[in-house]
Amino acid sequence: IANTTYHMWLIKRSDTGVVDALFSASASAPTMPANYDFKRRIGSILRESAAIVAFTQNGDEFLRSSPVADANTNNPGTSAVLETLLVPAGITVDAIVGFKARFDDCNATYILLSSPAQTDVAPSSTIHDIHVSSADVANNDSFIGSVIAQVRTNTSAQIRYRSSASGAGLTVVITTHGWIDTRGRLA
Repeated sequence: IANTTYHMWLIKRSDTGVVDALFSASASAPTMPANYDFKRRIGSILRESAAIVAFTQNGDEFLRSSPVADANTNNPGTSAVLETLLVPAGITVDAIVGFKARFDDCNATYILLSSPAQTDVAPSSTIHDIHVSSADVANNDSFIGSVIAQVRTNTSAQIRYRSSASGAGLTVVITTHGWIDTRGRLA
């Protein structure tokens, strides 16, 4: 089978009351067996490198057994960057990520994480998640700013980040720990 997101569905036949489960690459319209007419998505799994990704679940929180490095980008520029994460695709989830920026001799910089569902906003002194000032860079050869964040993805498993300044001395690292999936309960 392909490396992709598989959605788990609880299905039921209303004529007999028989309940079963199925896996589908479709997040909205799985191919139902004959006479099964009720369905509810109850979760998603990831298949990577020909294996199901190990995870633990606590309610709506799904944590990968091993966090994964999803980005390690040098000099990302000042335009918005959409970064695809290793979380379920086909649905929106709240990705749980570690976001780190390393500044080596960069100018004062602000970085903002956001969901693609939000308006793309330029980071500033009042709207940012990570900041380093020129004084920090002047006093240190490098400076690392980091944050653990929960950011809503789009259905392509992407989040967005944007920097107010960039240069060869700026490196962005995103580590994905897991995701929050309410599995349609709150819709």
